[in-house]
Amino acid sequence: CIPLNGLTGHKRIAFFAGSTISNADNDFMINNLYVGPLIPDTPEVQISQVGDDLCLLTWNESSGATGYDIYAADSPEGPWELIASTAETQFEFTAQAAKKFYRVKAIAR
Repeated sequence: CIPLNGLTGHKRIAFFAGSTISNADNDFMINNLYVGPLIPDTPEVQISQVGDDLCLLTWNESSGATGYDIYAADSPEGPWELIASTAETQFEFTAQAAKKFYRVKAIAR
């Protein structure tokens, strides 16, 4: 296991493999390996009514997230439609007459 914690940018990693069948050794080089940012944690979402026709989605801040995309759908299986993007940990919207499902995706741009 090669720990990549704290690494970013381009890195060079080499592997050495010895043969158990012959005396041949094999070198294997991976060049220009890119170590990107960590994937943000999944936010836990809550919904509450804050007025006669207003609802509020709130969620915990996700480590590593630079923003959040909010999606809505008519069923839990989708299809999901992007309705907003925000850097905040809440989103206020007008309640719909029809039943809706909401999903918040943490993003690292």
